[in-house]
Amino acid sequence: MDTIRQLGSCVRLSLVISNKSAVEELKKAAGMGIPTRVIDHTMFGCHSEFERVICKVLEEFSIDLICIAGFGRILSERFPMRWRGKILKLYSSLFPSMKMDKSPITGSKVRGCTMCFLLDGNIPGPTILQETFTAESEGAMEDAEERAVAKALHLVASGGVTLGPDGCMSWISGDWTHK
Repeated sequence: MDTIRQLGSCVRLSLVISNKSAVEELKKAAGMGIPTRVIDHTMFGCHSEFERVICKVLEEFSIDLICIAGFGRILSERFPMRWRGKILKLYSSLFPSMKMDKSPITGSKVRGCTMCFLLDGNIPGPTILQETFTAESEGAMEDAEERAVAKALHLVASGGVTLGPDGCMSWISGDWTHK
């Protein structure tokens, strides 16, 4: 959240949703004056009911771009279709489609994360960008994730990159980089 503001992005954080109340990002968002909502998935009889409530809250706040980061629930295929081209997901891996965790590949000195469009359920779509690091310093992954989220949100919100109806990305010419 801080990184988005530091980069001078056109992104305005309007809402933070979690399915768990004891999440640090909720406290951080509230401290920054960003509305928060906890939608506990265990309170619903079925998954579609849970997703219906999420959609209702997103509409209530007029949300037009969604970033999924650290959200531990799998979304149905219908949810991303409703928000097609407007859902970005952070994966703590350079190879999200291979379902690799945060651990490095044996012998690899580079680690990182990936921001993708979310297409169907939790299947990663086209990669928007990746952030890498080589140092095993404490907090390196978190820093890379914050940079990736901020940059990807800015790219999509500013129109620098879009997801077409065919599921392919389009880049608009211009300087979309952040320093």
